[in-house]
Amino acid sequence: MIDLLVRKKGLMERIINITVEQSKLLTPEKAEDLLATIERKQEYINEISLIDAEVAPLEKEVLYLNGIPVGDGSNKGAKVMLEEVENLRKQMVVILEDTRKLENENLSKISLEHQKLKDEIALLHTKRGTLKAYQGYALQSDGYFIDKKK
Repeated sequence: MIDLLVRKKGLMERIINITVEQSKLLTPEKAEDLLATIERKQEYINEISLIDAEVAPLEKEVLYLNGIPVGDGSNKGAKVMLEEVENLRKQMVVILEDTRKLENENLSKISLEHQKLKDEIALLHTKRGTLKAYQGYALQSDGYFIDKKK
């Protein structure tokens, strides 16, 4: 179980590194690179999901060991394992919180870029309307019938 949790922690560290990398790629010019990093990040998330599925049955065993008294010294290995598992979980919680903070910062940056694009599009529509108002229509507004038989 500890091996799985160490692997999960390593994947979480890779995810936080990718999140830092994503913050550098939040410009429209680097959209291709951003999509590639998002795909890599999703692969790591999928791996973590698989690890969680493997760890879930083992957690019941750990909880059982947690209920066994350690006073006589016969269960010292279980106590050490429980302490190590708890230590790994605390480290993963810290990594997860840092990742969430970075994700929120990235989201706010993307929201600002999105708002800028919306404003630019609205400005273009306004300019087009202004041009039509002052120039009028270049084409004739009504159709005419021309009799060529004469």
